[in-house]
Amino acid sequence: MKFAKTDGAHAGQQPGKDSDDTRINFLVVTGGSEPDFKDIYQELYHKIGKDKQTEFYATLRPYKAKNLRFLLNVLDTSRELNLGRTKLHQLREAVLEKNLTTSVKDGLAVLLNWRDQQRSYVVQQVYEFGQRYQMPRSDPGNPLSGFPRVTFPWFADGTSKEGREIYRTSLLDFIELYNFVPREGEDSSVQG
Repeated sequence: MKFAKTDGAHAGQQPGKDSDDTRINFLVVTGGSEPDFKDIYQELYHKIGKDKQTEFYATLRPYKAKNLRFLLNVLDTSRELNLGRTKLHQLREAVLEKNLTTSVKDGLAVLLNWRDQQRSYVVQQVYEFGQRYQMPRSDPGNPLSGFPRVTFPWFADGTSKEGREIYRTSLLDFIELYNFVPREGEDSSVQG
């Protein structure tokens, strides 16, 4: 909770940002130990590229309530497409590479193994979240600035204060919740 509160407080202090400082964070834990969220986040979800020119965030956490609701709706709709746990696991591994070369190569290989409708749905989800995250920084003088720049499985999300190009994805959040969030009206004990 501390991680989410800190992020929400920081967002509420930035000029030009909306005043919604509510954030929701989660960590999918399958083992019996009590992990430290900050350590896991830094090790698993964040990486500065070897070239020191890129920075990767394999999660969009913590979420604003409306963005988490959107993710949950995406999850609910995706179950009808039967994306398959093996392919989702392969996509997870591609994201966790946290670099443009390997992540893109492996991510595109997974995409090619899905049917057209499945592939379109997953790609559309990356574009949707890219647009949600880039719109607050769009420039009215540059109409193209509101369009998400996607290098699947990543979308570009501006530049860090250190000058590194930032890349993010919602796919790891989607994949981690895929098995844990039941369909509407479904008993959660049914999920594997």
